[in-house]
Amino acid sequence: MQRKRLITQPSDEFLISAVHCMKEKGARILLPFLDHPGTAVCICMDKIGNVLVVQQYRPVIDSMLIEFPGGVIKPGESSKNAARRETLEETGIRPLRLACIGTCLSSVGLTNERIHVFIARSFTGVIQAESGIHAFWIPLQELIEVILTQDAFDAKTAVSIWLLQRQSEKVSR
Repeated sequence: MQRKRLITQPSDEFLISAVHCMKEKGARILLPFLDHPGTAVCICMDKIGNVLVVQQYRPVIDSMLIEFPGGVIKPGESSKNAARRETLEETGIRPLRLACIGTCLSSVGLTNERIHVFIARSFTGVIQAESGIHAFWIPLQELIEVILTQDAFDAKTAVSIWLLQRQSEKVSR
C-alpha cells in the first residue's frame, strides 16, 4: 500500500495522509485518512467493582461524555505509559500495575488510530481532576446503564467495557 502525505497541519499529534487503492474495474483512488499515533485508555477498577471515569465536554460533538481516562500516545511513549500518564493527569489517580486487555481500531474508514485498553486493579492517589473534567468512581453496572440511556456514547468506553467483561469471563472459566 502506497502512502502519500496529503496535507500537513501544525500539530504534533496528527497528520492527514492518503493511500492509493484500487476500486472495482481497476479504478485507482486516493483515500485520505487521519494518521494517528494511537490512544491509550485505562480502566481503574477497585475491589468492589467501581470504575474510575471522567465526564468532560467534547466540542467536536457539542456534548458532555462519560469516558474512561485516556488520550493520545506521545512520540516515543509506550501505550502503557500513556495510559498511566493520562489517568494521572485527568484524575489524580496513579495506576500502579497495568495489563493490556485488548486493542481496537476506532474508525477504519477515516483513521488508522489504534486504541490500547489497559486495566489497573491497584492504584494510589485521590481524585484531583484537570480543569474542565469531572472524575468520579461509579459501579460498572451503573456505568453500563448510564451509557445505554444516552443518545450517543463514547465507542472506546463501550469497547473497553466489552473487553473487560470478556476478560472476566476468561478468568472465571
